[in-house]
Amino acid sequence: MKYIFYNYSDFISYNNIKFKINQLTKKELVLKNDLKHETFMNGYYNIFFYDNEYKIIYRASKPKHHSVMLHLNTMCTQWEHCTCIAESKDGIHFTKPNIGGTKPTSYKTNIILKGICSSHNFCPIITDPGRSQTDPAFFGIGGLHTRLKFHRKCHQHERDNKHDIVSSTIYHPCHCNGLYLYNSNDLINWNLVQKLPVLTGIHDGQIDNKFGWTVFDGKISCFYSNIKHKYLIYIRSNVGSGIRSVQTAESDDLINWSPFKLLTFNPKFNIKKDNYYHLDVIEYPDTNIFIGLAPYTDNTIQNSYICLLFSHDGLEWTHCGKIMDSPLETRSKSIEKRNSIHTTGVFINNKKDIYEIYLNENYCGHSNRKKSEIVRYVIKKDRLIGIIPKNIGNFQIKIKLLENLLVNFKTYDNGYIKIIIDDISYSLTGDYINHRVDLPPDLDKGNGLDILDFELYKCELYSITTL
Repeated sequence: MKYIFYNYSDFISYNNIKFKINQLTKKELVLKNDLKHETFMNGYYNIFFYDNEYKIIYRASKPKHHSVMLHLNTMCTQWEHCTCIAESKDGIHFTKPNIGGTKPTSYKTNIILKGICSSHNFCPIITDPGRSQTDPAFFGIGGLHTRLKFHRKCHQHERDNKHDIVSSTIYHPCHCNGLYLYNSNDLINWNLVQKLPVLTGIHDGQIDNKFGWTVFDGKISCFYSNIKHKYLIYIRSNVGSGIRSVQTAESDDLINWSPFKLLTFNPKFNIKKDNYYHLDVIEYPDTNIFIGLAPYTDNTIQNSYICLLFSHDGLEWTHCGKIMDSPLETRSKSIEKRNSIHTTGVFINNKKDIYEIYLNENYCGHSNRKKSEIVRYVIKKDRLIGIIPKNIGNFQIKIKLLENLLVNFKTYDNGYIKIIIDDISYSLTGDYINHRVDLPPDLDKGNGLDILDFELYKCELYSITTL
């Protein structure tokens, strides 16, 4: 079990310490939008590692007329949406496979799905690892729930009983009446699981104070949780006009979902200033906690950045602070849409001594309508956040010791980290990702929780792991 530090409540006691977020190191541009069907409005990228290969699945958006701006109301009539794929062996050099050999060689296409609304926010999902061999390897979910009047020229336009939206009780070819579920065995060929949406804008518990129903007008984060043994979904909640937060639901089968719950934040969400454009979530490796990245804007001072968040249960989140700047783009009049850098989904490759995070720079062409790009950032393993002392600091924590204790830390000048276990003191210096502490053979390991005392001086402590 790995322990990372982001919340004072995890300590029995502490003194003269604080948390420090470490900035990412920018490496290289890994993906450009350079195909005919890709424009400055590409977005909502999802990246993951599967079968020894990196995959990026994303939305390509192309206006039918150059004067058209992207708007949900014109999705059917004015925009061409599709879902695309790019692949890489090393996470640096991505290629776009030419899918469907019938296309002329002069027009390469990496399109895996053509859905008017489902391609707007399509999110791939790796199936429950306990699945049977006959189950598909992947699911995908995507769609919108929009006003009826914008789809009257479509073949289906039945009205909801309460709202002026497309009824969720019918199959709509535009997938504009909720989120539709797909499956696939190769990420290339996708099939609808059922004809009706699995989540609708009027689903129980949904909170939207702008439209009155959840439109799903944002990036989706959906995955199988090994912590909860359920599928989790995180989507936008418009808690006010121009004020965005996040709501979540869970499911055993991706078809039947629990009621939505609005996330809570520490510090407490302030409707006058806080704005989470979307939240990308994964499980932090070798722990029982969740990590999230979100494009965040403080509306009162027009300050925007990518924020780092952690949660023990996926519902209550600690906003730790800025992991990197996301300068506001002045061209957009809407503050909450002006983040120039967005997340592509939190990505941590646990097979390396570094963590890789891919960010969508120039989001939706917000910088002079240039096409958006994917840039790779790195940071040493477990060093997104750590503890630093104010002069000499100390804290006490209760953990379950096993055979081995590994410490991730760095000391400066004459700095040190001192660990006291059962009156035995260990002094650590240097810069190590996995420094092994030799525990005494007669220590009663694995039976209950042990109390560890830490003393810190001129150092940074990132994580401790018991094996």
